[in-house]
Amino acid sequence: MNDSSRQFDKKKQGSHTLAIIINRIQTLVKSIKRPGIHAVYTMIAAGFEYTGDGDTARCKDCQLEIYNWTLDMNPFTIHSKYQPDCPFVLPRVPTSSSDVLASSISPTTSTQNAAVSTAEENIS
Repeated sequence: MNDSSRQFDKKKQGSHTLAIIINRIQTLVKSIKRPGIHAVYTMIAAGFEYTGDGDTARCKDCQLEIYNWTLDMNPFTIHSKYQPDCPFVLPRVPTSSSDVLASSISPTTSTQNAAVSTAEENIS
């Protein structure tokens, strides 16, 4: 075998290895990017941190854990409903009646309230 054919074989082998690596990365990205999962910054803004187990998120202040997240589940609404006395939630909940009224008529409230009923079976 001459030098040029050896180089060709190495390039061919390298291309095959690269294709395998790319395929693995694409498979991993697809499994991580499941529809219905909230962005990291959304979860952090609601007081949740990733536990490393599936899609389970936990509040470090009150230890509330939620799993099987869907896009229609509002993380802060769920957090404030199930742990209203959480040190993370308390300073972020409206205190005046005008704040409560304004939040109750917001266009996203029906989605948020619907999400809470979905979350009841996903709380541990």
